[in-house]
Amino acid sequence: MNDLYPWYGQIETGRIAQGELIQACPQFQIDSASREVVENLYDVVVISQSCDLANDKLDIVQVCPY
Repeated sequence: MNDLYPWYGQIETGRIAQGELIQACPQFQIDSASREVVENLYDVVVISQSCDLANDKLDIVQVCPY
């Protein structure tokens, strides 16, 4: 590997941006049999646009598991 790997790094800006990797992001759903809330954890990448996130134009941040 070269000196540029890994090409990503950890930042702490306090704002979420497009392309950020979030580990153990919680996802909640209701179990149809027991009617209880079940929490699942996924490693995800943010796919919502950074400009929409920065300007508070979104109610929901879209993510995709990786």
